[in-house]
Amino acid sequence: MKHSSVLLQVILLLCGLGIIFFYAYPEFTNIRVVQDQIQEYNTAIAEADEVNNLLQQLVSRIEGIPSSDRTALTTFLPSSIDPVFVQRDIQRYVDLIGMDLRQLSYNEQDRTTNQPWVSRTFQVSAAGSYTDVKRLVAAFEANAYLLRPVDMRLTTDEEEEMLVTLTLRTFAFPDLNE
Repeated sequence: MKHSSVLLQVILLLCGLGIIFFYAYPEFTNIRVVQDQIQEYNTAIAEADEVNNLLQQLVSRIEGIPSSDRTALTTFLPSSIDPVFVQRDIQRYVDLIGMDLRQLSYNEQDRTTNQPWVSRTFQVSAAGSYTDVKRLVAAFEANAYLLRPVDMRLTTDEEEEMLVTLTLRTFAFPDLNE
């Protein structure tokens, strides 16, 4: 009897170890994996909350900008470039200053790679005095929208008038829907 009782105890001990090794240990491992996933989920939620808070701060800043400033920004950085409108403005400046417009043209719209904006280049040639040239450049700088001088050449013509040839570039941020 003693021999069978020791054998029974060894068998029961082996069964207990088998249950622990084949059932309980994998369950504990699964619990550890689930706890790691819960921690990862909580970290992701915390990061998402930070991003949402930052987004809310930025939205609040945008909403805090007066509507007149937003209108000015839309004017300064329009969503499209109307070449006829820009050429009319350039011609109006040349006429207001009293210069003689010799040439006015534009290139097709350029999309700068990896940039959110598009640009269009305008060439203008006009004749007048040196003071007129300075006033013309100042008028372009004071324009309601961005009209950036890219190139400028000064020469004199047969009548000893100053001939300015300007290359101007304007920009637009197209709508995201386009």
